[in-house]
Amino acid sequence: MNSIFKWYSENYEKIVTQEITIILSILGVTITIFTVLHSFIINKEIAVKSFEKNIKESKVCPYEYSEMKFGKKYIANSKKLNNHILRIILLSAIVFVIIEFDYLLVKNYYLSFICSLLTILICLYVLSVFFIYIRVYYNKRLMYK
Repeated sequence: MNSIFKWYSENYEKIVTQEITIILSILGVTITIFTVLHSFIINKEIAVKSFEKNIKESKVCPYEYSEMKFGKKYIANSKKLNNHILRIILLSAIVFVIIEFDYLLVKNYYLSFICSLLTILICLYVLSVFFIYIRVYYNKRLMYK
């Protein structure tokens, strides 16, 4: 274990620079995805309310009814994805603050090593969310063929 910390302390500057780059990249991409997906959710909620209004006024059309049901499922799935993305944003921001605090003020190799492990875990979390939603997307797409 000491050999790992020795190697880590020798390469500290490079590792911290890479961590900062990775965390900031994840933050930028996830914030963008979060805002875009949130606007899609809002637009779909407006459309669903419009369909519900038409259905309540007895203007029942099978197309509008199916669009309303699809819209509600879309909103629910999108909100789940947005919750995962929000967690990634919060975790990345916290780790970024800790890395910067450590790099600028403390320079504790153990704390930096823990941040490196957290960065790896965040990357794994991002990949797992990505693959889960890709699999869900392709499974649903195959259902409609």
